[in-house]
Amino acid sequence: MQKILIISCLLFGLVIASPVMAAPFLVSDPNPGAETAVIIINDQEVGEFDCLADGSIHVDLAQFNLPDGEHTYKAYAKNVWGQSSVSDPFVNVKIVPASFTGLSLSN
Repeated sequence: MQKILIISCLLFGLVIASPVMAAPFLVSDPNPGAETAVIIINDQEVGEFDCLADGSIHVDLAQFNLPDGEHTYKAYAKNVWGQSSVSDPFVNVKIVPASFTGLSLSN
């Protein structure tokens, strides 16, 4: 019984210690009263997303398949009474690393 417990703990530890690669998310501060958010990328509305319970957003950017380069993000909040003004822009550069060059052996 102890062996099973020890093995289980070790396996659980390996799972917890494993690196996790997550897609970047567009997030916001809480926005009381916001029910949905319209996301704008490079001056084009890309969709309307449900806000979290506190009115913030947490949108997975991987779904947009953005090309490498600079991207400008904005959003506005909506509820049954209307919508907010558009947020200030957030600019980010998506860079996928190039292949390594100059590989060699060293001692």
